[in-house]
Amino acid sequence: MTGSSDTLYVVRGRWFFVSIAAVVVAAPLLAWWLIGPLRENNRPASDLDYYVRAPDVPGWLVATIGTAALVVAVAAILNLARPINRRRSRSSLPFMMPLVIAGVLIAGIGRLITAGSEGANIGGGLAVLFGLPVVAILVGVAIVAAVRAARRERAERSARTNAR
Repeated sequence: MTGSSDTLYVVRGRWFFVSIAAVVVAAPLLAWWLIGPLRENNRPASDLDYYVRAPDVPGWLVATIGTAALVVAVAAILNLARPINRRRSRSSLPFMMPLVIAGVLIAGIGRLITAGSEGANIGGGLAVLFGLPVVAILVGVAIVAAVRAARRERAERSARTNAR
């Protein structure tokens, strides 16, 4: 059956998944911007030790990207909260939220390992040691949840088709 309602469903479905992808991508960029650079303030940056040096990106560019990520995240969340998407949004939370949390953790770990410190950066090492396995587990949870949601959706679609 091809009609305007099918076309509308495809468009709504496409924007729904674009909104999910936008939230997942915007969350770590927003977190990176909000956390900001970490370093000891009483010493010049050239005198500090670094686990990994952060890329030399101008502050205005980080602020622009952070602001854009905020706007994109808010717009995507508002789209997901629309009445037409509420049921689908609730069913997508089990795989969307672990990815958002993993992205925010990656941003936090990135800020920790690029922090300037006097001597060893113990926090950066601990973040890598314990944070990265948590990120891997969250991504695994998201994959399992996405597969389960796809199977459930396929079963519901099959049941609706067979009921006709």
